[in-house]
Amino acid sequence: MNTSTVMIGKIFDELPVPLATRLMKVTKTISVALMCVTHCSCSHSTRIAYEDDKVKVLHKDTVNYLNVHASSEEMWLVAFGKTYKDVRGQAPFYLEIPSKGLILFVTGGYENGRAVVHVLNYRTGKEVHFPAHDAGIGKNIISEAKANEQRFENVESVEGEKVVISAGFGDRRYRYYLDLQKPEFEKVEGVEPDPLHKDRTNSFVWPHGKIPTN
Repeated sequence: MNTSTVMIGKIFDELPVPLATRLMKVTKTISVALMCVTHCSCSHSTRIAYEDDKVKVLHKDTVNYLNVHASSEEMWLVAFGKTYKDVRGQAPFYLEIPSKGLILFVTGGYENGRAVVHVLNYRTGKEVHFPAHDAGIGKNIISEAKANEQRFENVESVEGEKVVISAGFGDRRYRYYLDLQKPEFEKVEGVEPDPLHKDRTNSFVWPHGKIPTN
């Protein structure tokens, strides 16, 4: 029992019985009302954002009417009875790796350091995953009908167990190098506009998808 509860109890003990009883009822009513307001201030909804013969993706939406900034939405990918939260990109939310019976998708939302690459055999259900850390892989997955030079992400090449994925967003271009045998995210190569000089670009390489610290 905390200190505030003890103090409130002492106050009620010192009051006349009828008044203390009425105050106790009012206090309970207020507590119940506050609980109801807190509980009812949020609405939750789930809808199917995408579905095919390999995956189903659910859109989870939570709206907080008391604090809009506390509202949230997530995309959950379901395959072979397993759920993967915070999947990146847009429909179909995955890339198919040609001639291997594999699909690739990325979880971790869009926060730095949380990217995880998942490679799933859609025939057997076997899945392996490995961290991609700060890499933006998966963010620009989009349907072929919507993909264009301004936004795309696709499998560029497959040589044995080595896979290269290319992606672009606006003037930014990226290549993600994967080794499915280890399995491992080898590196990301990127070219981005220089924010200070419009006629220049900056190139970078992040081993294992990690932003260099020096």
